[in-house]
Amino acid sequence: MTFLISMNIWGLGAGPKFQALKHIFFYGRPKIIFIQETMHPASVTLAFFRKMFPKWHMVATDASSLSGGLAVIWDPTWIKASAFKCNVGIFISASIRGHSTSLNMLNIYAPCRDRTPFWEWLFGSEILDMDRIMLAGDFNVTLNADEVWGGGRKLDQLGERIRK
Repeated sequence: MTFLISMNIWGLGAGPKFQALKHIFFYGRPKIIFIQETMHPASVTLAFFRKMFPKWHMVATDASSLSGGLAVIWDPTWIKASAFKCNVGIFISASIRGHSTSLNMLNIYAPCRDRTPFWEWLFGSEILDMDRIMLAGDFNVTLNADEVWGGGRKLDQLGERIRK
């Protein structure tokens, strides 16, 4: 059983993307899904995912022009959650069926340009000091030189700090 899927979907797209995502989610059978880069208003994102998961709970944020947009979708028979939109993403505090402790999860879409203020705010916030916190999302950070596409293999200055 897959518990969580986190995907940068790079836009909701039309029929082929819907069918591909439906296939991934059907065979993965996740209990919670973190989506990044919906590239649409929250209302469009929620309508898109309600077609796949009509009985699931979900929350979404608006995209900013042609980037961003987040969604978190969860199966309420497995997860009892409270979701909060915050300035860095969507924060979920969840109780998972069969477990006595709660889990805090943060779905983020970090900016790809001028990233330092975002990460400095997140590192300085109390969010990362919480017990049982899990980060998911599109960090827009290269943690390893092997991840770099193209000709340059330059390590990301934020990578080491995030790795810690």
